[in-house]
Amino acid sequence: LEELSGVIENTAQIGLFKLRFSGVYIWSERASKLSFNFYNVQVSVGRAVVFDRNLRKQFLELDDKSYFLQHENQKKLPFFIFNACNETYASAQGRGGGFALWKRIK
Repeated sequence: LEELSGVIENTAQIGLFKLRFSGVYIWSERASKLSFNFYNVQVSVGRAVVFDRNLRKQFLELDDKSYFLQHENQKKLPFFIFNACNETYASAQGRGGGFALWKRIK
């Protein structure tokens, strides 16, 4: 499988306050590269959603995946190039040169 795409989410939570971004990604196995963009932001307090906004400004008739694949300039998207992964952690370098480390919490 050379490329696959799907939904990506990034969430930060402090107490009952939760900030969630969601969007679309494309994974290139050959390059170990995850390109993505966020199209929705949501704020929740407890289980109540208090803010939910679409971040796209054009082609709103398209779903996010279709927009991502048809209209995004793939060369300008944020990305991570993964250099080490296992069942416990993953590490990658971002588009801006920063280093990211994720640890699985069970």
